[in-house]
Amino acid sequence: MAKKERAALICRVSTAQQIELGLESQVACLKEKANNDGYEVPDDLIFQEQISGLDANKDIRQSLKDLMNAVGNHKVDVVYTYELTRISRDPYNLVERVKWFSVRKIPMYIYDAELWTLDRKTKEEIEEL
Repeated sequence: MAKKERAALICRVSTAQQIELGLESQVACLKEKANNDGYEVPDDLIFQEQISGLDANKDIRQSLKDLMNAVGNHKVDVVYTYELTRISRDPYNLVERVKWFSVRKIPMYIYDAELWTLDRKTKEEIEEL
């Protein structure tokens, strides 16, 4: 039997309302979507933080650093996030970080927009984007 591809999840909550709903709801939602898409989601590939996306003192959040390290170590085939602001709220940083994953042929699924950054099978850019 072929080994399932691995999905990583990147989750963050920052506002009081999001904290009340909790990280668990984002994780559960993304994990279900990834499983339905045929991916396994190992516990060590669930990256989460409870921190403001506007924290100007941080160049890059620890959860994102850990995800990027896992990608660099070839542990990740695709990434799921609830919304793009979980990656960065700064538009310049967001574009740079999405490019970073794309260059490494790691498709990202953005749940709230229901879109992939790359085709999951070919790992090429999706022309509609």
